[in-house]
Amino acid sequence: MQVKKFSIIDLFRYKSLRVMTILLIILDCVFYLQYLAPTLMLDQFDFNIFINGGAIESAQIFVGFIGYFTIGKMPRRIYGVVSFGIIAACSIALIFIWDQDNTENTELSSNIIVLIFIFFIELTVSNAFNFYAVYLNELYPTQIRIVGIGFIKVFGSITAMVSSQIINACINSGFKIMLLFALLAIISMIIYYLLPETKGKRPPEMIEELIYNTTESSYQKIKGSV
Repeated sequence: MQVKKFSIIDLFRYKSLRVMTILLIILDCVFYLQYLAPTLMLDQFDFNIFINGGAIESAQIFVGFIGYFTIGKMPRRIYGVVSFGIIAACSIALIFIWDQDNTENTELSSNIIVLIFIFFIELTVSNAFNFYAVYLNELYPTQIRIVGIGFIKVFGSITAMVSSQIINACINSGFKIMLLFALLAIISMIIYYLLPETKGKRPPEMIEELIYNTTESSYQKIKGSV
């Protein structure tokens, strides 16, 4: 019996897979940029680079504990929406309280508040990224899972490579980085809302399972035939 081989073309052959893949590409790019950006901006905060790095990267210590107690209990979509809602709120607050062009602010309380907001952004996006890794594997049918995830990660890797250029472009042009963060977080909330929930459901084995069961998922929000 000949086993059918699947390729990237199959990701775009059916509307449900095509829409999901495009949404996940955007989401993957946002994750990589927001995950890496705080580290790339260490010298923009008002303490020295070692204090900034220690404060921001210490978020990784808490991520494992939070994920251990929540990853098996929380619905994926709700967790994604809430996580990016927190990131959007922190980013909007930083738009008003952090002057990214002034790296010599001597007001200690202001510096600490900025670092706390950045810490919560890093903590939230790191934890959401762990959820996303599980969610991504649950979304795609087994037949095409490796192809789909591999294709999406290509765009995430490209984003990781150019993230420093994106940050530098914002700094050099005077565009507020946190405004970009807020906009991307809001877009990500919308994407999570459109994607189907997978918690407690058996991941699909065949492409046809995803295609012909879309009426039971949030894809009914996306009008048009498959």
